[in-house]
Amino acid sequence: MKKGVSLMVLFIMLCFFSVLLPQCTTKEDPAVGKDQLVDALDAAFVRVLDSGKYREIINGDPVAGPLMVNIADCYPRIVEDGVEIYPFPKNPTGLLKNILDSKQIRMGTFDVVSTPGTFHDFDNVNRVLMQAIIDELSKGYGLPTSPDPGAIQIVPVIINTPSSSLVFTGLNNGDFDITDFLGALGATAKVGGIPDRRRKLARFTCTVFGTPWYIHVRNDSPYQTFDDVLADTTADLCVGQLSSRLSEDYFKNAKSITKKFTTDDLVECSEGVRDGVYDAYLHFNPIPHLPELRSIPMQIVSGIPIWVAGDEKPPQTTTTVPGT
Repeated sequence: MKKGVSLMVLFIMLCFFSVLLPQCTTKEDPAVGKDQLVDALDAAFVRVLDSGKYREIINGDPVAGPLMVNIADCYPRIVEDGVEIYPFPKNPTGLLKNILDSKQIRMGTFDVVSTPGTFHDFDNVNRVLMQAIIDELSKGYGLPTSPDPGAIQIVPVIINTPSSSLVFTGLNNGDFDITDFLGALGATAKVGGIPDRRRKLARFTCTVFGTPWYIHVRNDSPYQTFDDVLADTTADLCVGQLSSRLSEDYFKNAKSITKKFTTDDLVECSEGVRDGVYDAYLHFNPIPHLPELRSIPMQIVSGIPIWVAGDEKPPQTTTTVPGT
């Protein structure tokens, strides 16, 4: 036997015994099983919708409920003409199989517990909605639901900086399996330092919910329509964390956009508009915080899915872009 062949055989044998040569083992590509996981989460969400649980959750939250809309890209119909429209995938593999075997689903979520901001209006409804979806995922594969210890457990993986780049880099690197309700469908993010549409960077489920957007202005403001604000090259705008990317992309003519990421945007932006520091405040609530303000509908709705790993594992990067 030739020396080269002998060495190859020896290397293969050593790799087989990975305890002896651990570097031969590789981390499983997080994208394997991604489509199955998306299909399974869609099946779970539609059952939350079809059962009436979705409306129960929304109606039970007096803060967030009135602000949310169901973007009907997935209808509440499980079976049609005897055909199951949203089946749970059979023979799970890769990412979905790992979740079912471990009974854990790792969920990327921002570390914003001590950070003020209007995004906290959705804290409770986000948690309850996600739990309802994961409970249906458990049921779909014959597992008990929470709080039973045999149910699929949601394991938060903290993302320390509110950054879309960190979200999609971590997701595709396999740091977590899914995202919390962190990002709208239409925006962009950077992975490997290269900007791209989020729909290309990752897979996504049915739209779980959406929020309409409004512009809060002074009662005596000359602005009457969304187009008036868009056209104003002297406009000074104020935004919170949830409207950061939306404001950048839509209000390209604005003179300035002040972002309130670490303080209470509702109070500071509203008071700033009242006092003439800003011309307008972007917010998801049609009712202004102060009586001196009125709201203008933007006729824009941000849709929020659950994100799952994309097609390829991108190069790891430490680049961050503030905002979501």
